[in-house]
Formats: sequence, C-alpha cells, structure tokens
Amino acid sequence: MKYVWIVCGVGVLLVQAACGAVIYSGPQNIVVSGLYPDVAIDLDEVMPSEFVFEYTRSSGKTELNITGLAGGGSFFACERLGPFHGPPVRMDAGETVGAELLWLSMKDEGLLAGFYETWWGGRFIGQAGYIGVKFELVDGWHFGWIGFEAKGDASEGLITGWAFEDVPDQTIKAGEVPEPTTLAMLVVGWIFLHRSRPGLES
Repeated sequence: MKYVWIVCGVGVLLVQAACGAVIYSGPQNIVVSGLYPDVAIDLDEVMPSEFVFEYTRSSGKTELNITGLAGGGSFFACERLGPFHGPPVRMDAGETVGAELLWLSMKDEGLLAGFYETWWGGRFIGQAGYIGVKFELVDGWHFGWIGFEAKGDASEGLITGWAFEDVPDQTIKAGEVPEPTTLAMLVVGWIFLHRSRPGLES
C-alpha cells in the first residue's frame, strides 16, 4: 500500500508538471511532400487548425509553404525586407518568440523552401529551425513555435514538433519544452533506487 501511495503521489507530481505554462506536442515526424501535400497543424488540439503546410510542384518549380488559418487569428513571424514582408524567418533554438517580431497574417503564404530551375529560395532550404507563430484563443494571443526542416531541393519537408505558451502574451523560446519539476525528478529517482533494494514490499 505504501508503494502504491508513492506511485500515486508521483502521478500527481507528473500531472502538475505537465500542466506548466508551455504546452508541447512531443517529438513529431510529419512529412510534407508530394504524397502528403497539405498538412494542417492544430497547436491547441481544438478545431479549427491554426496552420497548414503545403507542397506544390509545377513547371519546374517546387515549393513548401506555410499559411495561417483559423479565420485570420493565426500569424507567423517573417523577415523585414525594407518596407515589405520577407519569407518566414528561420529561428534558432533559444531565440525569443514575442510581440517584437514582424507578423504576417493568414492572407499570405510564407515560402519556407523553394527550388526552381536556376535558383532556390526560402530560409529553410536544406536546413532545420523553428517558425515563430502566434494565434488567438478566447483568452487572448498566444506565442509558440513549430519545428521544421526541408530537403535541399524542397522535395520534402518535415514538421518535428510544436509548442506554445498557455499564458496570453507571454513570450516563449524557440524549441522550448516543459521540464518536470525538480521535486518530481527526485521522487522518481527515489522510487527507482528503492525498488532496486532487496526485500521491497509490493
């Protein structure tokens, strides 16, 4: 009974840790390609989806794009090119996703990777990184990230995961995921060691 009570206690601790500010999808391996040309991502798992990744190929042109959905309440961070919006910015792990970024609405496609007959474009061509995103829920605007990488010829993209802050207007670091509390890790370690001792009551 003592052992069962401890396990239940750990369960409570782990649930509390999972209910932290950062909501994480867990590692993903979602392909965007000719076989899977339209992939919708629902960050908060409440329909409708916030973003769609699209693969297109025609007349020697191959592109991987992102578009915001959810009736205009979804945006992705893009580069500044003078007075114009550039392509979605490729963020490195640890960079801050927040209000200071330049945000492009759902009315536009964002070129992630493109391969053409004589040139290529997009900041994710042959590279991995993070897309900064923000979307609107009933309690306000939430910042997040989507992990993405593309082949050098833009023939395939890979969505590797996503996360967002459940506190409105709270910044998040690209690649940031929730971590279990120190206490939860200590208790789990104690149970592991305790179970290794001979003569443990079960």
